[in-house]
Amino acid sequence: MIIDMFIHPVLKPSEADLFNIAPNSLSNVHSHLSESFGRNQIAHGVICFFDIQFLKSSSHLNVFRENKNDKLFSYSYLVDFRDKDWMDSLNLAAKEGFKSITFHSYLQEIKESDFDKIRSICIEAERLGLYINVCSAFGSKKIYKYYSLPLAVHILDAVSCPVLLVHAGGGKLIEALLIAEMYPNAYLETSFSVTFWKNSSVEMDLAYGIRKFGADRFMFGSDFPFVTLETAIEDHNIFFKKFNLDFEQIDQILFKTSKKLLKL
Repeated sequence: MIIDMFIHPVLKPSEADLFNIAPNSLSNVHSHLSESFGRNQIAHGVICFFDIQFLKSSSHLNVFRENKNDKLFSYSYLVDFRDKDWMDSLNLAAKEGFKSITFHSYLQEIKESDFDKIRSICIEAERLGLYINVCSAFGSKKIYKYYSLPLAVHILDAVSCPVLLVHAGGGKLIEALLIAEMYPNAYLETSFSVTFWKNSSVEMDLAYGIRKFGADRFMFGSDFPFVTLETAIEDHNIFFKKFNLDFEQIDQILFKTSKKLLKL
């Protein structure tokens, strides 16, 4: 079985759409994912909302409640750390059963001067029993302006809850591995990167990291719809075969690490 640790609640791959989700589309997303999970032996998935309206607008929140399916899905949300009412949203998220919060350096344009504020939010999130996602892709036209791994270290210095380096650092995977070596609560989540970096030196570094630090520090993700569930699974299976990972390592990455973290 498989647990997918990073899914967006949209059906078309558009970054702009992530921040403006029509409430009536949520049932279609859940239905599509439910069917796809059955076809692909996915037992559970984590849906991450970038559109904060699902915690700010009563109409959005009511739609979320109507469609929520704790058996198939866990939920995360992108924290608007600039919102003066961020604590209210955080408390509501915990009350509504969200399991984690998320930050995305280049989409949120997170500067070093924002790090202390975000660390404070993460401390409160941990107090509420949430874990933390830091999207650690290295790219976009803002590639040298906003860099996520220094933010991850700033957070890791303050919390003991799991911190997921979503996309496993991308082209900076070696740096992500060095962070994981220093912080036992840091995990590498593989969405998008296994597909994007196929046949590059990055996948060699990923295989090295799994052998060096253990498969229990890694977990599968797709980044749907930017990578389809089918493509993500196929590319991971190609990776596993190419680097001769055994059944226990594969099961750990696809299922066991995530199951333990999500307390399923």
